[in-house]
Amino acid sequence: MHNVLVIMNGTILLSTLVSAAVAVIVAWWFVRYERRLTIRTERLALTDSKGNIRLMVGMTDGSPGLRFFDKAGKRRAGWTLQDDGSSTVRFYDKSEKPTGIIRMIAEGPSIAIEDANGTSRVDLTVGPGGSPGLFLNDQKGKPRVVVAVPEGFPSLTFYDKRGQEVFNVF
Repeated sequence: MHNVLVIMNGTILLSTLVSAAVAVIVAWWFVRYERRLTIRTERLALTDSKGNIRLMVGMTDGSPGLRFFDKAGKRRAGWTLQDDGSSTVRFYDKSEKPTGIIRMIAEGPSIAIEDANGTSRVDLTVGPGGSPGLFLNDQKGKPRVVVAVPEGFPSLTFYDKRGQEVFNVF
């Protein structure tokens, strides 16, 4: 009987050691390889509890981006990164028409407010030299009033519908 208990204890000890060794090997594998796990896809959708897509991460025309949707499934905002490194954030109304845009381009950041037709009506920019500018545009997107601070000197300029300067205050 004593020999049987010794064999059983030895078997339990051996199976415990084997289990521990397997656990160590599995843990080592996860630590070593799990960090490198990459999921490759062109599009990933996050949904709400009702299954409605609320966020889409994906490629559009070769550029990565994010698209945000309201609970009715309408696109309300989007962010894209272009190949040249510039990025754009767009905002949409409930009809999915663009209403605003923020751009980060090589020339400097800009914010545009667009009308229902997608025409930029108000632009706020920072130029390459760091000069801020505010552009108030007509229905065709042409600047009609420009407030700027080029090289530290404020200016106010008015333009006619042909784009010709009609009044300027430095």
